[in-house]
Amino acid sequence: MRVYQTNQIRNIAILGHLGSGKTTLSEALLYTSGALPVKGTIESKNTVSDYMDEEREKQGSLSTSLIPVEWQNHKLNFLDVPGTEEFDNELKQSLSVVKGAVLVIDASRGVEVGTERVWQLLRKRNIPTLIFISKMDKENVKFEELLQDLTNKLGKNVLPFLLPIGKEDNFEGYVDCVGM
Repeated sequence: MRVYQTNQIRNIAILGHLGSGKTTLSEALLYTSGALPVKGTIESKNTVSDYMDEEREKQGSLSTSLIPVEWQNHKLNFLDVPGTEEFDNELKQSLSVVKGAVLVIDASRGVEVGTERVWQLLRKRNIPTLIFISKMDKENVKFEELLQDLTNKLGKNVLPFLLPIGKEDNFEGYVDCVGM
């Protein structure tokens, strides 16, 4: 790995409710950046961030994992943070070293109690946050209702950068509203 100057390094937390897709997103980031030849899966028990035997057995994160990604002359240190309240200290320690966050929300479950709690903490600490909606290909996902849920529970500043193309089995991806 090459040496980066301080202004080329970013620490970013990946947060969300238990089972929202944080570890799967971490795998996708590593794969897309070229750091992994094949994405691991939670079901296969071969993800980078869930490396402890107990994590693989429980199929859930028990500690914060560092996911180093090299991208466009920058080093992005993603912190995959466990999603349950019992790991509140992990959350607070991670937020003390990041300058940004990705809040992962399961499209089929919407905004959960843990999601609101994390969102309030991010707002209190003024940490810039992107919301990533996972599992858009699941049954009964209604994007318009989900977006309404997000604005009702997280505030009117929630705006989509991407809109889904298709749904359920016909989900094909997103259209970029900013870049068109």
